[in-house]
Amino acid sequence: MTRNSDLKTAHEVFSETNDKLRANAKDWMCENPKNCSIVAVLIAIVAFTSAYTVPGGTNETGHPVLKDEPLFLLFTLADAISLSTALTSVILFLNILTSPFQFKDFTSSLFEKQLTVLILLIIFVATMMVAFAATLILTVSSEATWSDMTLYGVSLFPVFVFVSETGTIEIR
Repeated sequence: MTRNSDLKTAHEVFSETNDKLRANAKDWMCENPKNCSIVAVLIAIVAFTSAYTVPGGTNETGHPVLKDEPLFLLFTLADAISLSTALTSVILFLNILTSPFQFKDFTSSLFEKQLTVLILLIIFVATMMVAFAATLILTVSSEATWSDMTLYGVSLFPVFVFVSETGTIEIR
């Protein structure tokens, strides 16, 4: 608790000197989760809805018509992963927004939460795209090989673009 000539501790000097920087970081840390949580909630709604309106519909007993198809399992897994990661990211976004934003929070916990949420965001967008591709292939697939290959290419194109662009994301 050594004090300088102004009778201030190192912590007090640091706080006064960097208070504007902390305020700017707080603004950024609040704005980013607000925008991303809107996307997360929208994707969670889509994933939740698609779990009840399964591709191919249901039979008279209420079971999915396409439940024996291998791609139906892929759809179900991708949809469940998308929904759970979307909801988890919403919870973490709310956790970030309700943080006190003290200097000690910026040393590790806020950035760890932010990184975790961004990873979850990538996972739930990717799995939503996989669920979309599986649904499209399940419901539109035909006997013609050329049309199936075109359908596979069209339905998986967003996944390929997403994967190639995810590698170029820079966290600033």
